[in-house]
Amino acid sequence: MIGDAPVLAFSGQQVGWHGLVPKGAVVFLPLSTHAVLVGEPDVFGRSVAPDRLVEVVNGLTTREAYDAVFRHPGMAWPAGLRYGPQPHRLPEPTVTLSRSDPGTASTFPYRYPEMDEEQTAALLRHLGAAEVVE
Repeated sequence: MIGDAPVLAFSGQQVGWHGLVPKGAVVFLPLSTHAVLVGEPDVFGRSVAPDRLVEVVNGLTTREAYDAVFRHPGMAWPAGLRYGPQPHRLPEPTVTLSRSDPGTASTFPYRYPEMDEEQTAALLRHLGAAEVVE
């Protein structure tokens, strides 16, 4: 099944907002009705058993869908699978952004803090990431 939420995250966190991709979550990207790309937080992790993969992804697809879920015409609707009463809502914002008062010093140029993890820093250098925002 494929829904209108393009990426699904399975984290074991049942209630509340835990970010777009909660820490330690397994990410599923349904590519077609017969293929799903799985992103594990650990290289050798096994968080979802292969025999439950279809059930988990289909359940997440219907739970996370905003408006639509699609199935292949030759596939019966999975038993026990129901739409939720309404889609999950984002939390109310807790930060308000506004324009600076006239005469206030600019925050730019801004230099990002040094990375404390060398492999990530090396990857950012390789990708040509900017350290200063003008």
